[in-house]
Amino acid sequence: MTDDLQFQERTFDAGEVTINYAENANGNGGTPLLLLYSVTFSWRSGFDKLLPAMAESRHTYAPDLRGHGGSGHASSYRTIDYAKDFESLLVNRINEPVVVVGFDIGALVALQLAASVPDLVQGVVLIEPLLHDDEIPKHHKYLDWCYEGSSASTREEITRIVKESSPFDEEDTPEQVQMVVDEFEAMDPRTVEYIQQVRFNEDFDYVQTIRGLRCPTLLICGESQLGGFVNDDDKELFTSTVADSKIVTLTGVGHGLIWNKEAQVTLGHILDFLVSLSEPLATST
Repeated sequence: MTDDLQFQERTFDAGEVTINYAENANGNGGTPLLLLYSVTFSWRSGFDKLLPAMAESRHTYAPDLRGHGGSGHASSYRTIDYAKDFESLLVNRINEPVVVVGFDIGALVALQLAASVPDLVQGVVLIEPLLHDDEIPKHHKYLDWCYEGSSASTREEITRIVKESSPFDEEDTPEQVQMVVDEFEAMDPRTVEYIQQVRFNEDFDYVQTIRGLRCPTLLICGESQLGGFVNDDDKELFTSTVADSKIVTLTGVGHGLIWNKEAQVTLGHILDFLVSLSEPLATST
């Protein structure tokens, strides 16, 4: 799907690491988008259900996090490290305000960017941010699979792990298998270690960062009872401290808001938010 979107891949020296990013300048105007996926996947596969409409609507930048895809490997994989890379990208390469759309850990990075370079962040969309460390053990099978696959030394071994140890019930198509193999082959397994060891949020205080938000903010979350990462206290924190915020809770789904049929619902809320940026947002839960 992404091969048909006229994205051009480029590289940027962020100081500690070289960042690979894709850019599509064929959108219909408006503030550019910076799309930040979570760990374990690159720009190409992470937002594949959202990219066509995003690229059609706005000038779009979609980088790989350090340790993923075409980006270089590094010694540290904390939220603040990822944010430092993209702060440099914003200041030294993009050099104009953007709307940052982040999923999972990418949403935490979006929060940090809004705090560190507020003049370059016009708005943020936070999709299922990983706010609480106690969510990590619930996903140990997936994380173990990613670590094993990215640690394997040959493509043949990676392929075997992807096929035989997948934590998902559905059987992957040959194309999906090859996509995951490509991702694991490029990934630094330490990116997964930082999550497994709950080190990814060292020196990052999400509560204080949320309280410091000054830009329009859209929080999209699933139901916590179904595996969503955002609870009622988190929603209260946003509504009580972020003046220009909107919260959307999708019913009948947990964390996977950018996959399968839920992706189109999520996309609709994002596009509505982009249209509304020139007007004050009405707070809702």
